[in-house]
Amino acid sequence: WSRVKRVLALQHVELRVLEVELDAVARSVACAVARSCGESVTHLTPHNLWSWVADDPGVQKILDAQGCIDWVFCGFACQDVSTAHACGAGLRGIKSSVYFAAREILRIVTQMYPGVDFTFECTDFSKKHPRDWKFVAEDLGVNAVLLDAALVAPCRRRRAFWSSFDFIPLESREVSPKTCLYPHRFPIAKHTRKFPTVTASGPASWAMSKCVVSRLPD
Repeated sequence: WSRVKRVLALQHVELRVLEVELDAVARSVACAVARSCGESVTHLTPHNLWSWVADDPGVQKILDAQGCIDWVFCGFACQDVSTAHACGAGLRGIKSSVYFAAREILRIVTQMYPGVDFTFECTDFSKKHPRDWKFVAEDLGVNAVLLDAALVAPCRRRRAFWSSFDFIPLESREVSPKTCLYPHRFPIAKHTRKFPTVTASGPASWAMSKCVVSRLPD
């Protein structure tokens, strides 16, 4: 019941999103998505998260000016922990090590607002880097919840969420890959039910011949 009340509350609350994002393209996408939902995103500076953790008093001053913070959400870079990176260095890698900067931000915010909720997100690296996987769970004090986009979308995308609150399980729905393709393009037999994991390029990542074929009308 507590989980249901939380969901119902979110449906009637105006969310104000403060984002720190290094990539300019990602910032533009975030703004576009927010506008499509009738919301807005405020991008805080500096854009590099490591610059924030270098100055505790400065961070607290910036955040204090934004008002009360209810939820800290971090999607930390997956490049160094992903199974797609055969030689990935895990959380010691240049990109995925940003986890530690985000964790420091959470520490600072928790000092300012005890009991603040949090959610950290990344790919499922439990098998690729089991020691790092165990470390994140122990560091945040929660085990990851694994969700796969294939339950509700036309592609597979398995992601892990470490959160201070419980997740409501996704309700499965059938979505055909064909719904995401241009007319006269079809998934090959191997992918008629689900496409492979979508990459940062979006649907363009499925445009390769190994995923789809073109059939022009007679």
